Amino acid sequence: YPAGLEASHYSLPAKCRDIGFRAFDGTLHLETVSLHSKMSRIGYAAFTRASIKKIDLPDSIDYIGEQAFEECNSLQTVIVRNDNARIEGGDFGSFRKCSNGLRIVANAGSTGEKYAHEMGFAFLDLTEYDR
Repeated sequence: YPAGLEASHYSLPAKCRDIGFRAFDGTLHLETVSLHSKMSRIGYAAFTRASIKKIDLPDSIDYIGEQAFEECNSLQTVIVRNDNARIEGGDFGSFRKCSNGLRIVANAGSTGEKYAHEMGFAFLDLTEYDR
């Protein structure tokens, strides 16, 4: 993320495949991020303390690292389109210390649904959300 940028929306460049360590850490003005279909990983602490409200993870995202969205207190909705995406759980989970109102949207039976239930987040079936 370009240093000093104060935009509310950012689209990752097509050449970007992974989001690395603290790439969006503490971005206070950023509310939405567009990820393209060639993205594959969101790394450790990539969005820590970012002010994003919603993120739609394309089917190509197969890994969401530890603390990737830690303390994203404005984050309300995460759409996980890859049914088999690896989402880190436990004490250092991908959505550690996020708002209690966080909702995970994914297909029934997916790792997204399993993660939502294990971590105590609300779950909504993707087929209901996309209507």
